[in-house]
Amino acid sequence: MPEPSGHRGRRAAPVKNAQHADDLTISCNLANANYWLLPRLKLFHREYPELQVHLVTTYQGLASLDDGIEIAVRFSDGYWPNCSSRLLFRERIVPVASPDYLERNPPVHQAADLLDHTLLHAMSLERSWYDWNQWLSSLAFCRVPVCPAPASTITY
Repeated sequence: MPEPSGHRGRRAAPVKNAQHADDLTISCNLANANYWLLPRLKLFHREYPELQVHLVTTYQGLASLDDGIEIAVRFSDGYWPNCSSRLLFRERIVPVASPDYLERNPPVHQAADLLDHTLLHAMSLERSWYDWNQWLSSLAFCRVPVCPAPASTITY
């Protein structure tokens, strides 16, 4: 979602391709819609009250680039044929645990300590999602063995 104020002409350009001049259709996954896009819509509507925003969300996989979609928010390297892209934000991936879990288990002081804990695995068909092995390998200071495979999986 474009950040308001300052560059109104540049930000309004994609809307010119819309089916109706006062419609803007945005495609993104459900997490981006709920946690990033929706909190910004009030400010966007204040700057562009004439626009009717339509959201097309997907629970899994990539946001649609179908006809009628003016903006697609996607996680990727930014290269999509016949599209222009702009970096919105960098992803920051961190492990999380409930306070109750942390009270009942050994402390985590460094990434390698996670191997002594129960790790939840979400196996995605979309390979751009990080799994534990990818995340641990991405830490240059962390030389850890491969994570044990999950006992059961949920595939998204």
